[in-house]
Amino acid sequence: MTHHQFYFIIKIFRYILFSSSLAIHPYALGTVTQVDKLSFGNIVVLDNSTISEITVSTQGKVTYTNDIRIIDLGHPAYFVLSEFTTYTQLFTVASVLTAESVSSYSGSQQFTLTNLTTASSVTTNATGIAEVIIGGTLQSSGSGTNMYYDDTYISTLQLIISY
Repeated sequence: MTHHQFYFIIKIFRYILFSSSLAIHPYALGTVTQVDKLSFGNIVVLDNSTISEITVSTQGKVTYTNDIRIIDLGHPAYFVLSEFTTYTQLFTVASVLTAESVSSYSGSQQFTLTNLTTASSVTTNATGIAEVIIGGTLQSSGSGTNMYYDDTYISTLQLIISY
């Protein structure tokens, strides 16, 4: 079983607009190439008195609840797995390691990465290549304050590939 750790980065613009990305670490038993980063797009939290969510599905559908509004649509993460044995089923699990984001401003509200979704397995093709798509859900704090600073917010997640 092979474990991959990724860092989930959320960039806040003008207090409460943001986009996000994943940065990949080296992979030991094959190659994992990040083609597209998980992005919740640019959003605004109109009122943080209740928890609001934004979800990006593995099919690219973006939905939101309560007081989050979408400025620019996001998209799921897209990875290519290569240099594996041909026609091999690879089991995949994307999990959240550090749910609450961290930022450099101590007074800033944080976001919580509550869910990641991906197919439970993928099968490599004749050249040993497969694709992994990861979606997710992000929540506002719902604390009653809108103190989201222009900063980078980071959470940690893990992609496990086994066969």
